[in-house]
Amino acid sequence: FLPIFNIRGRNIANSLIIVDECENLSLNDLRTILTRGDDWSKIILLGSYNQIDLPGQRRKIKCDFQLANEELASYDFVGSVELIKPMRSSWCTIVDKVLYNLERKNRYEN
Repeated sequence: FLPIFNIRGRNIANSLIIVDECENLSLNDLRTILTRGDDWSKIILLGSYNQIDLPGQRRKIKCDFQLANEELASYDFVGSVELIKPMRSSWCTIVDKVLYNLERKNRYEN
């Protein structure tokens, strides 16, 4: 486990790099992580567009993680999987969806 500031200046070879909570990362954070992979490394980014906690990312139409994912998707060395079965309780999934839609609606009205 390494904080982002500990990977600057490193090349991480022959490794599986897993980064969670990517919905809260800036483009600069994503650049720092994605440019560390070296030969025979894989980088897995995990995140939920509905679980953004930071105000700077919440105010955007799309968070930086979503923008980067969409832009990189056309490259053959990039893959993306969207999991649709909730990993939490059914009521949590409903509340998350309702609050997400309210936030989106409020964002467009203001």
